[in-house]
Amino acid sequence: MAKTLTVTTNPDRISVRQYRDYYAAMNGWEKAMIVTGCTKDEAKALSFVAVDQICTAFEAVTETAQPQLPARFRLNRTSVRRRWFEFWKPRPDSMDFGFIPDIEAMTAAEFADIMQLTATPQDSINNMVDVAAIMFRPITNRIGDRYEIQPYDSDKTRMYIDYIEQLPFRFYLGARAFFLSTRNELLMAIPEFSRKQAARIRWQTQHQRVKQKIKGILNRSTAR
Repeated sequence: MAKTLTVTTNPDRISVRQYRDYYAAMNGWEKAMIVTGCTKDEAKALSFVAVDQICTAFEAVTETAQPQLPARFRLNRTSVRRRWFEFWKPRPDSMDFGFIPDIEAMTAAEFADIMQLTATPQDSINNMVDVAAIMFRPITNRIGDRYEIQPYDSDKTRMYIDYIEQLPFRFYLGARAFFLSTRNELLMAIPEFSRKQAARIRWQTQHQRVKQKIKGILNRSTAR
């Protein structure tokens, strides 16, 4: 009996990891395996028509899904198997995550790493999970609707990357769109900020020279 393969029509059931793997795959049978969860041998045995139908159905869902950007949410781990650093501090099966509360206050390290990881369209696909791990981080404190997230440390994202892999891809698309719009505003503001900063430095330099001249005149007057 032939095995029945299904393609989800619910965009919230497509994770950022699955989305990344699908669009990074090089051929149809790999894409079919990622979408349906079938084995490599089963995917290779599919007809060309079946593979095309699977890919068309999946892309119809991803291309029509609307981006979302919830402030906070709970994610489960990709695997319940412990990683090496959990032997002295086990992690929970699920964890609360939040989007960067104030994206305009993001650190230079966050901004630079996101820009580097998304330098090209292909980089943006290959590094989706890593970028998501910067934009969404574990919540460390929450009071009402306000919350704080774990400070950014590129060396520590591996501690929760297997949670982020389960992030609905629509959340990533929403965060990415928001970041791009904010990034453009920030980049447009940099020249103005630099101009004002340069003017402030020039004023401070001139002010310091005037003070030194006045001090010199007073010193000469006192010496007389």
